[in-house]
Amino acid sequence: MTDDRITSPQNPRLKSWRLLQRDGNARRERGEFVLEGRRLVEAALQFGRVKTLLYSEKFIARSGQGGGGRPEEDALIGDARSQGIECVELSMAAFRKIADVPSPQGVAVVAELPRSVPGDIFGPDALVLVAAGVQEPGNLGSMMRTCLAAGATGLVALTPSADLYHPRAVRGSAGAVLSLPSVRMTEDEFLEAARSSGLRLLAALPRDGADFRSADWSRPCALVIGSEGGGVSETLASLSDGVTIPMRGGTESLNAAAAAAVLLFEAARR
Repeated sequence: MTDDRITSPQNPRLKSWRLLQRDGNARRERGEFVLEGRRLVEAALQFGRVKTLLYSEKFIARSGQGGGGRPEEDALIGDARSQGIECVELSMAAFRKIADVPSPQGVAVVAELPRSVPGDIFGPDALVLVAAGVQEPGNLGSMMRTCLAAGATGLVALTPSADLYHPRAVRGSAGAVLSLPSVRMTEDEFLEAARSSGLRLLAALPRDGADFRSADWSRPCALVIGSEGGGVSETLASLSDGVTIPMRGGTESLNAAAAAAVLLFEAARR
């Protein structure tokens, strides 16, 4: 079967995929998001949520379908076809309309949004990372990646945190977005879930908290990381045990993703 081919940047389907890259409401309403780049596409195909694979002339040339390219990229399109996934070829001009990087590899997928619920995250042995107003998508993606690496049970993004499926968050997660249980909640919703689950709260503070190396990380617990500018809200701070990473050299704080990595791996070590 011959794949469909789109060359016009004005194609309606192309515009709909472009909207998924730019509008969080569109992603939530349609239950879809875009993953771009070979590694993320490979990961998405393994998880079986792919609806459409998009590839460009550039990808075909590199893959060697015309001869001499890299065999794993030939196999990528073949894998999608063997799963019955729709494959659509785009001209490079058309592909750039959906790309979120300056020099795209020329391959992407449209996939179903992962469906997690709080019950997937909160439990008797929970180690939860709470992004409380983290608005930089790249930081949020890195935090998802760290959660998976440290063995956390999941991530909760509190409004107004960035969209978990923003292109930079997806890229920063290095595929963790596909498998890590993650939910978006309001602060009130999270506090109610924490109370009903018996979750202890530890909040990362730039100063005046307990040294993170001597803190009580017994589970179930949740680590709260505040926004890049404002930190943890007064409400969350008042209900949490504060933990602090000692700093040298006049440094006031780490960014949200770096602080989360230091603290989560300490929690996982216990």
